[in-house]
Amino acid sequence: MVRSGTILRRERRSKRRRFQEAREAKKDLGVTLSSLEKLGVFSKAEELGLLSLLETLAGTSPAVLASAALPALTAAIVAVVLIPDDSTTLVVAQAVLGGAFALGAVVLLVGSVVLDGLQEAD
Repeated sequence: MVRSGTILRRERRSKRRRFQEAREAKKDLGVTLSSLEKLGVFSKAEELGLLSLLETLAGTSPAVLASAALPALTAAIVAVVLIPDDSTTLVVAQAVLGGAFALGAVVLLVGSVVLDGLQEAD
């Protein structure tokens, strides 16, 4: 079956339009400071006191942050090893404590790397 020229042109236009829509959607997915500000992220962070904490941490040495990650990681391991697996409550406590300490260690390590990169840029 042979397609007419009109049908082929319509299909090409449709493909082009879908491609342009996909490209525009990709641009919309980008996170910018202005989009975060429109969402109210900064005002909420300021209400919670996170910006002052971030300012305090930015004044410290990256080595101090990385060094603080080691005790947090150790505490996560100790929580998993020392809390017995005798009941569901203890397993939940083990998971919550271990996860919280491990997350804190990861945040400190990533923060030290980011802070080191920012301080090198100066």
